[in-house]
Amino acid sequence: MSGLWCTVILGANWEARLNEKDVLDGDIYGMIAPYATANLWWWPYKRKFHHRYYDVVPANSTAQQGFQNTFSVTQLEATAAITMLNSGKYLATSNMLAEEIFFWAMVRAGHLQYG
Repeated sequence: MSGLWCTVILGANWEARLNEKDVLDGDIYGMIAPYATANLWWWPYKRKFHHRYYDVVPANSTAQQGFQNTFSVTQLEATAAITMLNSGKYLATSNMLAEEIFFWAMVRAGHLQYG
């Protein structure tokens, strides 16, 4: 029998929203190293990052095999974003608007705290 078996259960956290300067002038290794896995998502036009990390969830705290957060955009948002991203080769403002759509979709889904 073959397959992928997890040896730990991981939970995701999207909460940390950081100023670009604090990340670039800060200890990036120190922000990532304590976790099983972590990354920084960059919002270049907002000059912000959000820190996404996964940490081990105690096996006896849940019957779930793992956790995953995701976000969705509406069909209208998706069509607009694809059109703008494709036109971003020619107009930087298209990329700015697409970033706004994705950012607010994540806020709406509860993955980012605004403020």
